[in-house]
Amino acid sequence: MQNSLILAALLSLSATAVLAGPVTDVQPLAQPQHLAAAGESKDARLAKVVERTVKPQAERLGAQVSLTVKDGQVVLDGVAPSEDVIRQLVELASTVKGVSQVSSEIEVKPV
Repeated sequence: MQNSLILAALLSLSATAVLAGPVTDVQPLAQPQHLAAAGESKDARLAKVVERTVKPQAERLGAQVSLTVKDGQVVLDGVAPSEDVIRQLVELASTVKGVSQVSSEIEVKPV
C-alpha cells in the first residue's frame, strides 16, 4: 500500500513537470562568501587567517610583523621589542588551523 502511494506521488510529480514545460527564467544563485574566493590559493587563504590572528597581538606588543605562507609553513618577518614578544607571536601563529610550521625572521629592536 505504501509503495503504491509513493509510486502515485512520483508519477504525479513527473506529469506535472512534463505539463509545466521547460523553465526559461532561471536566475543564478548568489555565491556564498566562503566560496567566493575559491580561486584563491590555500596558502593565500591561510595567510589571511594567520595575519588576522597575529597582527592585532603584534601591534599590542609593539611589534611590526609581516608574514608569508608556503605549503602551510609560515615565516614571520619584521621587528619586535624583545625575544619574548617574538616567541609569543610564533606560538600564536602556530595555533592557526592549517599551519604546519612557523619560523621567525623577526629582529629584536627595542623601542
